[in-house]
Amino acid sequence: MKNQCIFSFRYYGCGTWAGKLFCVFVAIDFLLFIFLEWLFPVHSIDIAIDFPNSKYQNLCRSVTKK
Repeated sequence: MKNQCIFSFRYYGCGTWAGKLFCVFVAIDFLLFIFLEWLFPVHSIDIAIDFPNSKYQNLCRSVTKK
């Protein structure tokens, strides 16, 4: 019984109609994820540089002290 679908444990067992509705939401979310992965592949997204958090915090502290 270990190889059963995740829907039967987590979402499908949430009630008579709510479980089925949750399964539909999960399926739509998965299809949206697949579509967005096709539209914007991971390898084409630029990686952002690290944000200078300490400089930003110092700037915020200096502005609030005035």
